[in-house]
This record gives sequence, C-alpha cells and structure tokens, in this order.
Amino acid sequence: MLQKDGRFLDVETVHLKARSNLVIFLMILLLFALNVNGDYIIIDVSGGTDVKSYPVSRLDAPPLGGWPAEYKTDKIVLARIQAGTFVRRKAIAEYPFISTNANDSYSIVVSRPYYIGVFPVTQRQWEHVLGTRPSSFRNDTDYAMRPVESVSYTMVRGDTKGTGYPHSVDVDDNSFIGVLRKKAGLTSLDIPTEDQWECACHAGKTAQYGNGDDSPVSMLDLGRYAENSGGGSVSKVSSAALGTSEVGKYTPNGWGIYDMQGGVWEWCLDAVDPIHAPARRSPLSLDVDRVLRGGYWGSSSPFCAASVRSARSGSVGWDCSGVRLALTDSSEK
Repeated sequence: MLQKDGRFLDVETVHLKARSNLVIFLMILLLFALNVNGDYIIIDVSGGTDVKSYPVSRLDAPPLGGWPAEYKTDKIVLARIQAGTFVRRKAIAEYPFISTNANDSYSIVVSRPYYIGVFPVTQRQWEHVLGTRPSSFRNDTDYAMRPVESVSYTMVRGDTKGTGYPHSVDVDDNSFIGVLRKKAGLTSLDIPTEDQWECACHAGKTAQYGNGDDSPVSMLDLGRYAENSGGGSVSKVSSAALGTSEVGKYTPNGWGIYDMQGGVWEWCLDAVDPIHAPARRSPLSLDVDRVLRGGYWGSSSPFCAASVRSARSGSVGWDCSGVRLALTDSSEK
C-alpha cells in the first residue's frame, strides 16, 4: 500500500493500524457509555411550587472548588454509589427501645447501583417543593441551608400509600417525595433503605465513622453533635453556630457525602424489627416504627456511629428528624 510520501506499508502493518484505531474507538465508546448517566444527578427545584416540572441534569464530577450554595438551596444533588458489599458491625451504642445487630458483624450485599443525596434535604429545598417551613431551627438569616427537620416519615412519603413499604413503593402524590417524583419525572426517587444508607455512610470502609476511623473524636470533623452544637437546650432561633449547622460545612466521607453522621437523624424506608432487617409486617400503619440513622445535633459521638440505629413512629417528626434522598439506578438491573 502506497503512502503519500511514496513509501510502502505491508498489509500486516495496515491491519495492525486498523485494529489499533478500532480499539481506541471502542474505548471511547465505552468511556462514553460509562459516563452517559453521570456520577451526579441534579434536580433543579428553584421554580418552586408553581412550576409543572423540575429540570434534571447530570454531572460527571463536582464543580471546581466544591458544591456552591445553589446546590444546597435551589438544586438537589445525588451521587452515584456502585453496587457492592459492606460489613455491618455490632453497634457501639444501643438505644434501650431498639435491638441492634444480632451478630458482631456480617456482610450486606447491595445488589444494584443507586444514587444518594450528597447533602441532607435543606429547609429551602423543602420550601421550594412544598411551600412550607416545618423546621424548628428557623432563624430567618441562615435557615435556608440548614437541614430540614421536624418532618415525619409520613410528611416525607405520605400517610396513605406512603406507609406501604416494603409491600409497595408507592407514595402519596402530595407528599414531598410524591411532588418530586412527578415534577422531576424520577419514578424511583425515594429515601434510602437502611442498607443503602449504611453502605454510603461507610464509603467502602469498615470503620464506624466516615473518615475511616473508629475513634469517637472523629465526629469533631464529620458533623454537628453534642460537643459542638451547644447541647440539647439550644434556642431554636439561634444562628447556625448552634443546633443544626449549614449542610456541607464539615468534612465529607470518602465518597464525598456530607453530614451523614450528626446533624439530623435521617429517615430510612424500613420498618423496624428485632434483628436489624427490613420488617415484614402486614398491614403497615401510621404508627409503625420506622428506622432513623446517623445521630443528631444533640447526640454524643457513639450514638452517631455508622452501625447505630434509632426508630420512631412514622407519624411523628421532631427537631432532629430529617431526610436524605435516594434513587435506584434504573439503567442497571
């Protein structure tokens, strides 16, 4: 075969070059396929209650310099978590009204990829979606980027269809999740299961704290808790220097997820049972205890550990119950 410069290439060399170009092309296609869904899903809720739809976009990486304020107020960001296995350890602290792990440790398989909120839902995001401000920490100067609290499981998912999990994943249309599902067109949007929550909290490690350490001192870096919140008697009109803090102010875990420990207890989908597994009660009702994870602004450090769980009636919200979103990755079965 004659080249432009007059030199000849043998057929084998031509074939090698063709195969090399094909490999490069296939690699580009593969990289595109891996990134087509994006590592982050963004829901723009800035239109508030009046708009019919919320735009959804995707990013492959956080913005340079980190997540700016708009992702804590006008947009909700969820990060992709790969399917995998994590070790559930014996809790280092126990609430008297709820049993924890039956064994010292055992493996949990999360069989499908999913997305989870990079931050807990904030007060401004909740206000955009439902038009209400239910939180107790409502200082007008800095409420917007503090986590929403005083919300019940039924406020998040609804008090009729929304109480049906695990038998049904349906939610009430007028609930927080119901409105988001409809306007964003994300039918699998929800709150995380216990397994999803704990997998994201561990961030690929086995330690009790998201920085990969078992020391309770870790909480000083990871979130708002008893030692840095002002304690349980904080005024609800205080600034974010006391009580709950602005989300994203503390160090994220190894997967870039913020405020999973301390801040607010986060509702999980599961009803409680005595051996740390999803309940199989039928029928479910408003008063079934639902699991909360992560500790809160008044918890001591051991009660913020990854393995610790709490539970409350799904119909009750209080000044330390909040919510983080999750979304099943429907592109992979």
